[in-house]
Amino acid sequence: MSIKKRLVLIFSPIIVLIVIGMGVLVAFGGVYGIRAARIIPGGEMRARNAVNRFAERVEQDRLDDVRLVIYYRNPFSTSRIFITVDHLTEEWHTKKIIVEGDALREHIDTLRQVNSDILMPNRSQYGLNARIYYIFETTDGRRIFDVAMWMWDSNLNVLVNNREFEWNDVFADIIMPFIPDDGDFSLSAFIGMERS
Repeated sequence: MSIKKRLVLIFSPIIVLIVIGMGVLVAFGGVYGIRAARIIPGGEMRARNAVNRFAERVEQDRLDDVRLVIYYRNPFSTSRIFITVDHLTEEWHTKKIIVEGDALREHIDTLRQVNSDILMPNRSQYGLNARIYYIFETTDGRRIFDVAMWMWDSNLNVLVNNREFEWNDVFADIIMPFIPDDGDFSLSAFIGMERS
């Protein structure tokens, strides 16, 4: 057997294993929602600034051009893959609610609780598995700030502008008045599970 054939026989399996390993890493990163946002310098400060800009709008009663868009699915449903925000917002069985400025004003006291003081940095080992995602945006579609929520191992987790922070009930209190507590979805049960 020639040297060329021997080298091919030796290195072919190694190359195949490398390609398979790279494929697994790419799939794991995409499917399980590993977030590069955790390692982006300044991500925490950008999230705090966005929340503070929203708090200024609320204090100045500038909510006419603001809307809240909520995407949610049953938080206790199972899935073969971890659900990213993109998956959640594009799935056919995800529900969507849009709340305009006047309806937001009715809950101004809750909105006044939103400020950077509620943002405590957190570094969990859990990947994003979104069940609830909401975004405050202007009526022309510019994002003010967004929040993704999910539960893992009986812990509630939250991302604000792609940055992970410790859970605070304010994140749920914001959307609680707008999501119907029906048989398909119970935000109070989802939150209550963590509180008990």
